[in-house]
Amino acid sequence: MMSQLGGQDFEESIPKTATTCSVTAVMATYFGDQKDHLRSSIGSIFAQSVMPDEIVIVLDGVVPDENLSVINSYKEHNKDVRFKVISLDQSIGPGGARNVAVQNSTNPLIAIFDADDISLCHRIQVQSDYMHRHRNVSMLSSYEAEFEDGREDHITSYKTVPLGHIEIRKKIVWRCCILNSSLMIRKDVFLNAGGYPTFRHHEDWLLFIRVLRAGGVAANIPQVLVKFRTSQAQRIRRGGGKRIKNDIAVAWDCFCAGDYGFFRMIMVVMAWIPFRLCPASLKKLVYSLVRSKSIENKLPPT
Repeated sequence: MMSQLGGQDFEESIPKTATTCSVTAVMATYFGDQKDHLRSSIGSIFAQSVMPDEIVIVLDGVVPDENLSVINSYKEHNKDVRFKVISLDQSIGPGGARNVAVQNSTNPLIAIFDADDISLCHRIQVQSDYMHRHRNVSMLSSYEAEFEDGREDHITSYKTVPLGHIEIRKKIVWRCCILNSSLMIRKDVFLNAGGYPTFRHHEDWLLFIRVLRAGGVAANIPQVLVKFRTSQAQRIRRGGGKRIKNDIAVAWDCFCAGDYGFFRMIMVVMAWIPFRLCPASLKKLVYSLVRSKSIENKLPPT
């Protein structure tokens, strides 16, 4: 049995006894996050069928008072959960802020929660169960359902990714096929890889490449576990010179590490440049063409 948001019914095979598990939910938030988005994202942590027993939120520089009120309200009303809020004097970017959160966590498994996306209620249960059953897997993500900002109940498309380690390892030097907004990763693997690089775009992509390069094993679950918020502003942020600079940084890192040769590095960069330079409206059209309208034809046989 499959559903548009559920994929295969993984939940049916998961024990329902535990109410919490040894997972740390990590979130970084900055001044640009909207209060309502932040409330929905944190709320999705507390709506989990199996709760992480620790939450670490890092304030990446000064955040609006109304956003801080949202965080403090959740902390005050959930005293049975270890809830840490760490405030940074100045912004160091999402990667650096998440690094601080992971360094201050106490659990062996880390679940990344973005401050504007919504995790489905069984996400932690599905992923923690998978990681416990597959001790060789270093990091894990899933399919995602995309919705336009302001229309959370209207799914526009699905982002699917390769499932097995071999295919992920082959494709990740071309495109990021581990999804950060649904990431669960072992803390020791994260720290051994040096955490997220400090630049502000593609820090997740380069972390994943380095984990795999060091011998880590990746997997993706063929089930939607996160609803990913899209918007015109987000599409604008995905263009411009800074994005191109970081595309080049990832390609150069792969070239220097021997993942591919010089001419393939040039091909990778040249493939990204037209997309970065095109207007946001054209990016939306491109996404509509490459994203799946249904996930059912993307699922493996049951």
